Amino acid sequence: MDIVTRPLSSSRRQAVVKVDDLDALELACPTNYNGRSSCYAGVIFNGLPRSNDSASPIYYIIRGDMGQTYVNVKRHTGDYEKNVLPIQWAIDSAIIELKTGVKPPTPLEQPYTLKTNEEQAETTRKQFMSAIDGVFAVAL
Repeated sequence: MDIVTRPLSSSRRQAVVKVDDLDALELACPTNYNGRSSCYAGVIFNGLPRSNDSASPIYYIIRGDMGQTYVNVKRHTGDYEKNVLPIQWAIDSAIIELKTGVKPPTPLEQPYTLKTNEEQAETTRKQFMSAIDGVFAVAL
């Protein structure tokens, strides 16, 4: 984990929490009604090899914050580019470095979305208004 967290700032590195299982991850990273969580993502490692055998695969799953859906194709400041992709690259580059002894160069990325930034903002606004409407209906 030291190699994975090395690129993180000290404040983000201190925020990394190790849990023992998926249930503990869900308790550590609860979500609100919009799918937002105070956690950037959770990483679940399955089948870690006991030695540094380069032939053994390393399986992992990233559970991203379900509320992080914004993609900005012009400024490259979307939710996944700021949070999930850096975590994925930190893990992938650590695996490559551990297995080969070589630190790989950072890849180029190209975000993709079916909607323009304006369409995405409108969809988010409509979803929020729909959620507010549901809350008012319950409150009455």
